[in-house]
Amino acid sequence: QTGRFTGRVAVRGREVPIDCVSTMDHSWGDRCEIGLRSMAWTNANFGEDYGLHWINSLDFTKPAGEQEKLSHGYVFENGELYGLTDLRLKTNRLSSIAVTIDAVATDVRGKRHVLYGSPLVGAPWSCYTSVMLYVAMSRWITDQGRIGYGLNMENHPLDMMARLRGRRWTEAPGEICP
Repeated sequence: QTGRFTGRVAVRGREVPIDCVSTMDHSWGDRCEIGLRSMAWTNANFGEDYGLHWINSLDFTKPAGEQEKLSHGYVFENGELYGLTDLRLKTNRLSSIAVTIDAVATDVRGKRHVLYGSPLVGAPWSCYTSVMLYVAMSRWITDQGRIGYGLNMENHPLDMMARLRGRRWTEAPGEICP
């Protein structure tokens, strides 16, 4: 849900004014804490007149450029909302953490939106016991030179990360992995 947010927040006794366009995650609810799949939640906001939001699946067994697939998303442009029909991502990583994201999103009008992002600040967050969520505030630039900001979150299940790093997964209770 994308909108303009205004107000103030108190940080260590200091009031900081807020006036920005951002996207909030309104999907929180009951979830099973195990068996969560790999996915990413991303937004890029360039002002009140333009921005994008998408959710994509992740498959780290595939090569770069083929790991991400659009689940759903939208672009807002000049007061109108358009669903995304295609998303091409190339994410360069340092270990598991995204350091650059090249995105080409196509909306229902057939219009292509080309943007490039890189994190300014971020950290891992273990919001469930079975996953590591990498959260980053990213700076985005369009192919037209417009600069924006947004959030990129990638959900990495711990069993998947262990498998990809050469550790084997076992379901035998009490078995010790060599």
